Amino acid sequence: MSKKRLSSIFVTCLLTMILCITSTMPVFAASTRKCYTINTGNTRVYSNTGLTNGYGWIYDSDEITVLNVTSRYTKVTYPVSRGTKTGFIYTSAILTATGGSSITSKARVNAYRRPGGAKYGSVYVGDKVVVFGSRNGYTQVKYPVSGGYKYAWVTNSDLNAMKGTNNAPSQPGTGSGVTGRLDQILKGQLTYNSSTVMKQGARFTGYRSSEQCKGYAKNVFYLCFKITPGSTQSKPNNYKLNSTSGMKLVASSGSLTAAAAKNLFSNARPGDFVQIRRRHTGSHSAIVYSVTSTGVTFVEANLDGRNTVSKNTYTWADLNSKNAGMSVYTATSYALK
Repeated sequence: MSKKRLSSIFVTCLLTMILCITSTMPVFAASTRKCYTINTGNTRVYSNTGLTNGYGWIYDSDEITVLNVTSRYTKVTYPVSRGTKTGFIYTSAILTATGGSSITSKARVNAYRRPGGAKYGSVYVGDKVVVFGSRNGYTQVKYPVSGGYKYAWVTNSDLNAMKGTNNAPSQPGTGSGVTGRLDQILKGQLTYNSSTVMKQGARFTGYRSSEQCKGYAKNVFYLCFKITPGSTQSKPNNYKLNSTSGMKLVASSGSLTAAAAKNLFSNARPGDFVQIRRRHTGSHSAIVYSVTSTGVTFVEANLDGRNTVSKNTYTWADLNSKNAGMSVYTATSYALK
């Protein structure tokens, strides 16, 4: 047999072996990451990584596909009238952080597009989840879905359920169950009685609504602990309560500064009652929803003078600029009733 013929046979055998090997190798589809912008409104898209050449907009109703993430910019694909378009946006428009802690979910919970936004799927028991930053009572997570992942938001109380800490005896007084109760009130699922409206975004009407912010805070505290806070002391001590039966003082300051405000809430928990003296000498009452290293979130009413119910986050500097004195009270028996 000629050398040319042998060479031809060898090449044929080699090609056959390669085809056999490659035909049995699994094919992996690239995983995708999808999300919505954190805030409502339009988000500017740029054609360059320097984020200087604007050439489009992402609407808050657009689902985004994330292609590449850096600390400053993220490459994304987003829908347009004739298909999709690729560009660059600030990473902060979709992520609170570029890395986080990992947990295995111990509960099935709803996920949302953004804090207070529409439902965006569910996190299931056993899902491997990455936890990022928190905002307005919600925490951003990355969780698995068919074909990839979603960046979404879960309520802080649901995050505790995912961690398995909602009823853990080793975590007394963490407030996870109280946060869930507050969420029920804010969603209109729980109220003082059938004629009382306490839902977030609605006008507070019904029982104690004539007391405005104080009446709302009293109702919320009662719905959590079955305790009714007492009356407010006279000026200039209107940052304190007269009667605190069933309650105890966490901290109080009549000369507020940003540092004093931070210290004031260092031991505060969800559901705690806050009595405030404004810098214009008037008073205000609120309920603690959550506390972070940078500030506190209140559930409150009548900031607009119309008894509207709202949930608002304040930095320590914010608290100092608006308020002259403040006291924080907690239930003596910190347990839901």
